[in-house]
Order: sequence, then C-alpha cells, then structure tokens
Amino acid sequence: MNCPCVDKLSQYVDRLLNEEEQQNIEEHLKQCVSCQQIVALFEGEEQFLKETLQAPTLPDDFEAQILAQVKPYKKKRAFWKVSSGVAAAAVLSVGILTAVSPSFAQLITSFFSTEQVDSGFHEAETLGFVEEVNYEVTDNGLTVRIDEVMADTTRIAFTYQIIDKNGKVKNPHIENWNEKNNMKFMNKANEELAQEDYGSWHYKEGDIGFFELRTPNVTEDVLLKWQIRDIYGKEGNWDMDIPIPIEKALASMTVLDLQNATFTQQNVSITFEEARFSPSAMEISYTTAFTEPLKETKLSAKEHGQPKVDVAYTIEDENGTLLATNFPYSFYFDSGQGAISGLGSTSDDQQQFSHKEMFTPIKAEKPSIVVAGFLNHEIVEESVKFRPDDLKNRKKDKPLLVFNGEPITIKSMQQMTNTGLKMEWPFLQRERYMEISIDYDREKIKEELDSWVLEDSKGELYTVYNNGDRLLVYGLDSLDEEFTLHLTKVVKFNPLEESWRIPLYE
Repeated sequence: MNCPCVDKLSQYVDRLLNEEEQQNIEEHLKQCVSCQQIVALFEGEEQFLKETLQAPTLPDDFEAQILAQVKPYKKKRAFWKVSSGVAAAAVLSVGILTAVSPSFAQLITSFFSTEQVDSGFHEAETLGFVEEVNYEVTDNGLTVRIDEVMADTTRIAFTYQIIDKNGKVKNPHIENWNEKNNMKFMNKANEELAQEDYGSWHYKEGDIGFFELRTPNVTEDVLLKWQIRDIYGKEGNWDMDIPIPIEKALASMTVLDLQNATFTQQNVSITFEEARFSPSAMEISYTTAFTEPLKETKLSAKEHGQPKVDVAYTIEDENGTLLATNFPYSFYFDSGQGAISGLGSTSDDQQQFSHKEMFTPIKAEKPSIVVAGFLNHEIVEESVKFRPDDLKNRKKDKPLLVFNGEPITIKSMQQMTNTGLKMEWPFLQRERYMEISIDYDREKIKEELDSWVLEDSKGELYTVYNNGDRLLVYGLDSLDEEFTLHLTKVVKFNPLEESWRIPLYE
C-alpha cells in the first residue's frame, strides 16, 4: 500500500472512514514511521484543541491573532465542511499548531513540500517558486480547479482537482490526449511555442492530479493553455489559461558552458554542451554519435527502435562522493540516484542523438561529470527455428538460440488478450497479440538483448516488442506454421580505461 494522503490520515484519526479503510491504514501504520509521525501530529492536535477549549478565558482578539498566522493548503480536511462551528474550531486548532508544530504546518502548506514529489520541487517551494492560485472552470456538472503552480527554467508543474456538482472530489485521471485534450504554450504575441515533450501526468493519492512539463526555451512570461473537452467520456468545455511567470526564474538561472568537451572511443563519440541550474533541477545537454555508419540488414527495417549510443556517467564531488547517476548508468548498473527525467532526439540520418537529462539540484561546491563508458547498440545475426505446437510437447527439447556461448531457450508462444478499463465508453478495451516466452541467464549473458524480429514460413517479417523475457508480436493471426526468431541487436557496455571528468563549475 502506498502512503495515504494527509487527508486520509486525518479522517483515520477522527474515525470518519469506513471499517475497511480504517483497517487498511491501521495495518499500514504498523510498518510506516512517516505516517506514524503524521498521525501523532493529528492526535496531538485533537488533544491540544481539547485542552485549549477547556481553558477558562482567552483574550478578546485571540481568534484574530491565530487566523492571521494561518496559511492552510487549499485541500482542507474533508470534515471541515460539516458546519461553520466545526470549521471554525478546526481552523483555530490549525492556527495553534502552526505556531507550535512547524512540521505539521509544512504538511498542510503546499503539495510541493510533501514526499509525493521529488526534492527539487521541495527546493523550489522553499525558495518561493510555488504560487497558490485559484483557477477553475465549471461545465456539465464538473469543476476543474488548479491550486498551485511551480515554474522555473527547467520545468513547470501544477496541481489540480476535479469536483462534481455535489462538492465531491473525483479521480483526476483525464484521457483522450491529443484528440480532445491537450496543452500548449503561447507567448505574448499569441504564437504557439515548440515543446520538447508532452509532459507527464501523475495521479497522487488523495484525488490530487499533478502535471509536470518541460519549460519551453523562453525569455518572457508565457501562457499555458490547457484545453479540456472530455472528462470520463463526458463532453464539455473546461479550457483554462494558466499564466506562467518566468522572469523571476530567469533571474535565478545559471548556465555553464561545457565548451563542447568531446571524447571518442572506437566508433562512438560524446560531446557535452551545457549545464543549466534552476531552483528545481539541474539539466545537462549532450550529444552522442556514431563516427562510422552502422551496416544495414534485411531485418533492420522491422526492428523496434533505432540503434543509438548511450553514455553511462555519474556526478561526483571533488572527493569522489557519488551525487547522482544518469539514466543509462542506473538502468544497466542498478544504482540510480538523483535523476528526474530524460529526453532525446535523433538526427535524420540516425547517426547523431541529442540528450537532455534532468537531476535534482546538486549541492556540492565542485561537482563533476565522470564518464564511465559507452552503451552502444551492436548488430548481431543469431536465429532459431521453431513450431509453437512443438513447444507444448514436454518430451521434446526446447529450441535454443546460442549467443556468446550461452543458451537462450524458447519456452512458449501463445496468443494473448489484454483487457483494460477506460474512463469512457466503451469501458473495456481489448488487444490481441502473440507472446513468446524466453529464458536465459542474465548474469552470464552480459549484453542486453535489445532487438528481435520474427519471420514466418512465407518470409514475412514482424516487429517484436521486447519486454525482457517476454517478446510481444502484433498483427499475427495463426500459430500453425514454422517461425524463425532473429536476435538482431544487443546493447554492450564498453568501459573506459580511464574515466573522463567534466567540471560542473567555473
């Protein structure tokens, strides 16, 4: 179970949840120290309130003094709505605890200070880059409301809720992106700005929706236009304009020119271009390339994805202490730290790749990029023939594909149906595909088995989607024939004899 939101824990303390929810949270509390501390704060609040209300006298301006200190987070405890008297008492108790317990005050002040977001957002909130807002649009019985916005020169994020006509907060999941719902940035001249990515949506427990997008390359305030025409299959118009103030962020940003530091090894190269430092993140831009064209085979056109060059690097301080690792490093060496997101683009000739990787803010005085080696795609030509019906016969040996002297066993091939739920009609979504199950020793086969292609008995080729030990094939209707499974590309780590260091400071 994920940690319940603060509202849920508050209702748990007041025993406002149903019996099953109470028991689930009670079980969670047995093993979660963080939630135990939050519950203790709420219990302390109730006790403090009880003792305070029993006090014989209070100054005439006591309530005004307390309310002047209160800056509650907009998503208040649900039971505050019961009556005006109860609400006043609850606000009064929060005001008291704001003065007594800073940790409790932080929990209710901003979603960006909670553990549901990364530490970069915590830093931005502390530095004053999170703005409380109240943008909302109502149509067709639903209200979409935006509560908080964070904007700096690397990313933009905001929280929102969907509320029905009875005041009930609904699941914030929104579908139909690019069809009926989308986002775009506009400048002061009402011109649409190019986006590097389409952002990411996160559902946060407690019915809070959270959007995060890359900041476009701008030098002035912009407008984020959120077009919402479909919620849960219900059509309406919930379009909203979200002003994004960027000038303050520009003043706090620093850019370090990495002087196009270039390193090469075998047939690959890497060029580091710049590092950008903002309140919520550090972003590193670099380019990788093949120095010699890769050879093509008849199977290349059906491979899922294109060959590329990745670089494994860490970020360390001057004493060699590990501060962060980039995505390729963490994926292949299982030691991820500090990375927030990454994106990239490929040149038209598939020979050059631009990368931008984002990390939580680096606190060290003299950090450096330390390149450990390249992860590049290498073409191989290994294959095995098999019949799906034969795989069901336990008396027959399973067909093997041998790579680097190690066996890769074809265990089964069967038709699968995946059924999923949608928030709109038709609510059930089904897709059919073939699944090939393979087995091999990952410790002995050092390379990542990256690309496969399936060939039927007529010589028709099918793209294979790699899911580890499960290979998925779409568009194939029959299993009653012989197939050939081709391993076409692997990812191999080529370590450097001596690490390359690029300073991230002047």
